[in-house]
Formats: sequence, structure tokens, C-alpha cells
Amino acid sequence: MNSNCTISIHQPDAKYRKCVGVFLLNEKNELWLGKRVDSKKFKQAWQMPQGGVDANENLVNAAIRELYEETGIVNPKIVYESKYWYSYIFPEEIKMQNFVGQTQKWFVMRVHSTAEVSLVPKDTTHKQEFIEYKWLSVQQRKNQKWLDEVIWFKQDLYKSILLELDRSDYTKD
Repeated sequence: MNSNCTISIHQPDAKYRKCVGVFLLNEKNELWLGKRVDSKKFKQAWQMPQGGVDANENLVNAAIRELYEETGIVNPKIVYESKYWYSYIFPEEIKMQNFVGQTQKWFVMRVHSTAEVSLVPKDTTHKQEFIEYKWLSVQQRKNQKWLDEVIWFKQDLYKSILLELDRSDYTKD
């Protein structure tokens, strides 16, 4: 499969929806993954929290808000912000408004493994994104077999983010 992910220092043009993504770790360095509500539509249905940036919202606030809306988790510690914007093109079956794809800044956040997770949004204006979740061990994360479970059109995006994170110091907080 050809990569549908591009990387840029600058935010791409308005054809891409401006978003944030959260690489959520607990104190054991386990990675949080959620199974999408539309999992019956897609064979691979797991992904990390992510979503759009509201008008006049800064990226940090957007990432914290998205994490809360999708997982109910509060008070994460931000330990790293990606240096790049990661962009991908939507597959035909999920075209969104007038956008050809999404461009995302990613944040590594930490929470305690006892952090309360609620997949049902407390705010009734936000729809549920995930039906279940799991924490991936460091060993599971490193062998990258978990990427086979990620929704297909985000697999290249996640591989690109992992390359940046592998070169960063995000685990040393």
C-alpha cells in the first residue's frame, strides 16, 4: 500500500481539517487505544484519541478537550508536542464537509493507570467515539503488530508519528 501520509513543518492549506491527536501513556508506558463505534464498518477499528480544533482554540487546549470528550480523562500531563504536522487524505467512504483530509499535531500525554476512563461523553452534544479500550504494553507497542488493528487509512500516519517519537525524548519526563 502506498503511504497516504505527508509530513510538514507548516500547517497545510485549508483543504485539510485542522486537528490534534493524543498519544496517551500511563506510568507503565502503556499506550491507550480505543475501538471505534463504527467498528462493524471497518475490519481494523482501533485508534488513538483525536479530533478537530475549534475556531480560535489553541492546539494544547484542543488536545486536552478531545481527550476528555473521547475518554473522560482529566488532568493529563503533556510531555511532548510533535515537531511536524501529519496529514492524510480521507478514503472515499468517509469524506467530510469540504475537506480532502486531516492535518494533525500530536501530543504525548501521561496519566496514572488508575485514571477514570468513561467512553460515554458527559457532554450530550458530543457523540460517543469508542466502544471499548485497551492499554498496550511497551513490548506490544514496540513490536508494532498492533498497527494491524488500527483503522487502515491511519496506519501510515501512526507509523510516521512513531518514527518521530522514537527519535524524541518523550519517555524521559
